[in-house]
Amino acid sequence: MTQHNIAASPPQTLVKVFNYKVGFIPLPVYLLLLLLVAGIMSVKKIGTDLPTMIAILGLGGATCAEIGKRIPYLGKMGGSAIIAAFLPSYLVSINVIPQTLVEPITSFTKSSNFIYLFVSSVVVGSIFTMDRNLILKGFAKIFLPLFIGSILAFIIGGLVGLACGLDLKQIVFFISTPVMGGGLGEGAIPLSVGYSEIMGIDSGKVLAQLLPVILVANLFAIIICGFLNMIGRRYPHLTGNGQLQVIIYWQEINKR
Repeated sequence: MTQHNIAASPPQTLVKVFNYKVGFIPLPVYLLLLLLVAGIMSVKKIGTDLPTMIAILGLGGATCAEIGKRIPYLGKMGGSAIIAAFLPSYLVSINVIPQTLVEPITSFTKSSNFIYLFVSSVVVGSIFTMDRNLILKGFAKIFLPLFIGSILAFIIGGLVGLACGLDLKQIVFFISTPVMGGGLGEGAIPLSVGYSEIMGIDSGKVLAQLLPVILVANLFAIIICGFLNMIGRRYPHLTGNGQLQVIIYWQEINKR
């Protein structure tokens, strides 16, 4: 082995190590976070500051994502998101996760509105990375199907709910609206606050009614999206291959 190869080998090996990820975190960083969180938990007094919570939540999310990704069949149909959504709640319910960790996380998410920051970052970042003309053309094309789909969702949801013996108000305000309102951060939490003000009851009780419906709906949405993704990978001609507009549209723009 030449001197040049000897000097080049360690960086290449390091790159390979960093390319191996647990969830979305490179393996060396994951191991460092694991030691850091273990050290913090050994103190038994966990702070609610942003760096500490990001380390804990990031480590937990990456671990759940890796577990979900490795489950046969489910891993290809959104297993990472499903495990990340349901496994922590299950572990808390059976007291596997200690209260010394649950309480600061709960306090952090309630006091910092971290969910709103995350959702805003995702939405704004997605919009800024898209072409302006593409957004305008795409919105014009999807507005009518989106509007019709929303109306049909309310009608079908109402009919199914009535067939199950539920009250129409319960169906509209506690099932259909929360499910279509943006999930947990942008749907259930703001709605629970508004409903509590209208009905004069505690928002926590309202949120407890909304959460099971939204979690089940999210579960089905993840599975269906994963199934559609599998179809798209097998039959690429059914998808846009990452393009929201057909190639003809871009050819027309170039001619102009």
